Amino acid sequence: MSTVSSRPSLRRFLVALAAAVALTFVLGWLYELIPHDVREAHYPSAHAIVEIFSMIVAGGLFMLAWNNRRNLENHYLLWIGIAYAFVAIIDLLHTLTYRGMGDSWGGAPRSTQLWIAARGMQVLALVAAPFFIRRRLNEWAAMAGFAIVTVIVVMSIFVWDFFPECFRDGLTPFKIVSEYVISALLLVSVVLLILNRRAFDAGVLRLLVASIIVTICSEMAFTFYLDPFAAANMVGHIFKTIAFGLLYLALIDTALRRPMDVLFRELKQREASLKQTQRRQERLIEAMRKVRSALEVRVQDRTKQLNNTVKQLEMEAEDRIKAQEALRQQSRILELFTRKYSRQEYLQSVTEELRNWSGCRCVGIRIGGAAGEISYESFLGFSKEFWQKEKTLKLGADDCACTRVALGQFIQAERKNVTPGGSFYCSDLQKLVELMDEPSRKLYRGECMRHGFRSMMIVPVRYRDSILGLIHIADERPGLAGEESAAFLESIAPLIGEAIHRLNIEKDRRRLEAEVLSISESERQRIGQDLHDSLGQMISGIGYFAAALTKKLADKSLPEAQDVQKLEEVIGHAVSQTRRLARGLSPVGIHSQGLLTGLKELAATAEEMFGISCVVEGNEVTIASSSASTHLYRIAQEAVTNAVKHGKANRVIIELRQVDGVVGMRILDDGIGIDDKARPGEGMGLRIMKHRAGMFGGELTVHKVAPHGTVVHCSFKTAHRGEL
Repeated sequence: MSTVSSRPSLRRFLVALAAAVALTFVLGWLYELIPHDVREAHYPSAHAIVEIFSMIVAGGLFMLAWNNRRNLENHYLLWIGIAYAFVAIIDLLHTLTYRGMGDSWGGAPRSTQLWIAARGMQVLALVAAPFFIRRRLNEWAAMAGFAIVTVIVVMSIFVWDFFPECFRDGLTPFKIVSEYVISALLLVSVVLLILNRRAFDAGVLRLLVASIIVTICSEMAFTFYLDPFAAANMVGHIFKTIAFGLLYLALIDTALRRPMDVLFRELKQREASLKQTQRRQERLIEAMRKVRSALEVRVQDRTKQLNNTVKQLEMEAEDRIKAQEALRQQSRILELFTRKYSRQEYLQSVTEELRNWSGCRCVGIRIGGAAGEISYESFLGFSKEFWQKEKTLKLGADDCACTRVALGQFIQAERKNVTPGGSFYCSDLQKLVELMDEPSRKLYRGECMRHGFRSMMIVPVRYRDSILGLIHIADERPGLAGEESAAFLESIAPLIGEAIHRLNIEKDRRRLEAEVLSISESERQRIGQDLHDSLGQMISGIGYFAAALTKKLADKSLPEAQDVQKLEEVIGHAVSQTRRLARGLSPVGIHSQGLLTGLKELAATAEEMFGISCVVEGNEVTIASSSASTHLYRIAQEAVTNAVKHGKANRVIIELRQVDGVVGMRILDDGIGIDDKARPGEGMGLRIMKHRAGMFGGELTVHKVAPHGTVVHCSFKTAHRGEL
């Protein structure tokens, strides 16, 4: 459709351009009929008007490009704008020195020199401009470069006087050849534009090409005149006016009326690509949902409704701004859906987004519980008094609009304000209540009416066919909650429901992992206690008997006394090893004397077991959670073991600090260092340490240090309570 409709438009454009060219030549013929003395008397004024027009267009182009330089994706316009600003400066000097205007400045010779200089700068800018379509331009460097060139040109004409002559009782060969070279370079710029046509709107491209072609006609006209007041000179200036007029239509007028076509074309293309990708993803999701059970039909209907709504908003030109805002909101909700949040953080972010989107003062999200209660888990704008009275509702016990939406049971008086998806909306709650009968009116004499809410929407949040909660939006101003807004909320509610379901599963997984770690830790401590209390005591008892037997044999001077003494030494080593294992499995010092004492015991055990230097630095810290202390101890234990076994370390330093409510533990070794290609979480030991840190809200980093060695750092806020 677009191709067929563009052909008549192109034909009309070419006809208009041809007519303008033909009219120019007719005006030139008529101009020749005017007496020379009349032309000489009035031509400078007409020439000044033409040049002023071109300078205004050039100045406008510069201001447009310069003020939008931070938003431009295509720096073609910025380069052209800067170049034309300096072209306008030289054109101004050309106008002031024109015969009849500034004869004291040199008259026609210098005016013609300035003309050639301006056109040369213009054509070089046009040839170089396509280079900046896909490259960034340093605008200040460009400004400086053009300024330097302009100063050199002006000085060469007015001061140094080495610029080639262009007019001496007529046009010089240099001037004529320059015009031909300029025309040839203009043709090159046209070819470059056409080769890069994908970077421009079709209409803008046609106007740019036409402007350059008319400029070529202007340059060719300036190769024929012998007198500054000749018809060829006048024709050339008319062509210049047309060329700058086309440039105005291409860039300035189009940018003011349709800024997306000039300033943000690439952004517009990316947005279209994003929308296309989104539509493909939606079709894929729809195809996957078709293979699911019949219970997902309602979710599919809402997804189709969302797609139809988006398409409708895109097709309706009068609702374009509103449609773009809706698309941005949906993209934002989808972005939040993909991030890793706790349920509370996610719901708070969604609440903020919904308030910004709706413009309403009060937004809340209720989540249902196992006992039939439905409570505000996230809210903004509600007064403390309202929240305290309405924070929790009981299905079946409390009768209000929220519970009726959750149960899908509405009274007859409000059914006209219920969407097919089961959402309640009202743009003026006061008027709705006034039209109700007395029994129905009593149901709206609660907190919402007492606090003056007039606009209200209550939308169920579903996962598949189950209602997980409600979106509640309210405001004292009327007219902010219509069916269209409710339908939009219904379209994104399934996304929120899926996110809540995913976060609930994640919460359950973390709880189970915490329970597994807790059971594992308890089993460690039990085994350590058994080693200390049972096996350790038994071995110690054997040691006492061996010592007694050694003494008896020695008293009798029997040679077997030496063998029994060696047995006693072995038993002593076994007792020490058993105690070391017991301390490692059950670090009792953590709970009785603090984490710092437990780390010192760990360091002593490491020195004894591995034969390395292991020291602990720092002060005792305050940690409310004993579980967090145990996790920190296990992280340090794993880090020391990794440093010795894998890092081949000879010295390990354990630092424990607390600064401004933040507890930090650092384990530094002098080993070979962690592999640069390894990432925290890839090895089993690193993965366990990172997981333990996450259990109490901590952050763990592992990195190599120069010249050799590894640093393991774990920190967390003491006020934070993790899900342990």
